[in-house]
Amino acid sequence: SSDVMLACANFCFETKNTVNGNTANDFINALLKQNPYNILAIRLFVKEDIAEKRWESAFERAQYLYNNNPSEEDIVLYARVCAGMNNWEEAMNTAQAAYTTQKQPSDEIIALYLQALYGAKKYGTLRQVISHHLSAARSALKSVLIYYQSLLAPNDEEKLALLRSSLLSDPRSSLTLFALYEWYFRHKDYRKAYYYLQQVIALDPYNKMYLQLAEKLERLQ
Repeated sequence: SSDVMLACANFCFETKNTVNGNTANDFINALLKQNPYNILAIRLFVKEDIAEKRWESAFERAQYLYNNNPSEEDIVLYARVCAGMNNWEEAMNTAQAAYTTQKQPSDEIIALYLQALYGAKKYGTLRQVISHHLSAARSALKSVLIYYQSLLAPNDEEKLALLRSSLLSDPRSSLTLFALYEWYFRHKDYRKAYYYLQQVIALDPYNKMYLQLAEKLERLQ
């Protein structure tokens, strides 16, 4: 049944395993053969494309989801694809619409809006949004807000202090862990860089880019 196929597709996507030799893509394609408008299958395809940075093919499907009664998840996916293609204007407009039409935007929408504002270089608005949410934010969102503060920091020392503060709010923030890896790598402290990169990999063990960076670091140490 399509439910079973979708469950298999989800399992393969999350774990990067196969089921009876079939990949997530195989299951998604089978679902779309049955029904080309299967929203759940299309959504999973977009997530897989984003994970693999296949922006062109992600865009068409994400746009379809976004234009057809989108859920919050679809709005987020579409804006993430626009961001991935460096179409910051569209990413920002999409995130801004989602942010302003909700009385209490979700943490995910706020994080998306911050990313889009930073990408679109709207630093003034970015500062306003950060200060608006900072005092009341729950720890995971607080970590994201402080991360974006760190990107606006006037110097390297302040940036490091803010990144550490962001990590205190959410020790599992891959955004912040990766930024700390980059900070120490830039300062040629390869041991500390490797330490943070390993934590990023622990959160996303199948990410090819992270694994390649770790290989490069192992050679430098």
